[in-house]
Amino acid sequence: MKIKKGIWVVIVLVVALLVSSLLCGVVVYTDRAFICQNTGSIKGYRQWQWGSSSGQWYRQSELEKFMKDKYPDRLEYDWSSYAGTGKNIFGTKTYRSHEHPRNRMFAPNTFFGLLNDHVKGLDDQGRLELYEFFKTQDEKAIQAKLEQLVDEL
Repeated sequence: MKIKKGIWVVIVLVVALLVSSLLCGVVVYTDRAFICQNTGSIKGYRQWQWGSSSGQWYRQSELEKFMKDKYPDRLEYDWSSYAGTGKNIFGTKTYRSHEHPRNRMFAPNTFFGLLNDHVKGLDDQGRLELYEFFKTQDEKAIQAKLEQLVDEL
């Protein structure tokens, strides 16, 4: 009887290890986040594997606020994914997948703060010109402008 009891203990432990390792590798939800490359606004949500979503959030940039107030007919969005992190039942990251926004030299939250600080110091014409500049999608020129912003702030 002792041998059978010992075998059951081993079987239970092996099954527990298999189940826990399976659960650790199975993605239960994905945290997604996006940045508007024209305005610098950021948004995100949690996508559950069974199709629903929750936890939507949105941070409107100063540049977007300006465009909505002064030039709503010219406002266009260009959303780019910057986070797509899959997590298991324990909240542990299992994978990362996202695009590469133009302003990739900064973490989006850092960029959000830098851009807002810069926009607050501009007059209306400067804000409109900055928006139109970001819309050009000229990666090299935008990268140079972002580096200039860092130096100024």
